[in-house]
Amino acid sequence: MANTLIFPWNDHDIRREDFPSDFMFGVGTSAHQVEGAWNADGKGLSIWDCFSLRHPEKISEGANACVTVDNYSKMKLKYIVHLDQNT
Repeated sequence: MANTLIFPWNDHDIRREDFPSDFMFGVGTSAHQVEGAWNADGKGLSIWDCFSLRHPEKISEGANACVTVDNYSKMKLKYIVHLDQNT
């Protein structure tokens, strides 16, 4: 039981008021999760790509980055749409 956090609530009971007023919430992500395009423009596989493909049993639900939100490919489209909106 050492090193285990026990909370007196479940996820549905957590409210903003449960935290100090100066508590700052945040989120994070990584290129591995959103970039995609492992084989575009000479990028190649990263160390994490290789690890997750070789050892899916060590990753939650066997997840890898073979399918992502693919921001790399959509970057030019987002840029073009942004330019078009500013003309």
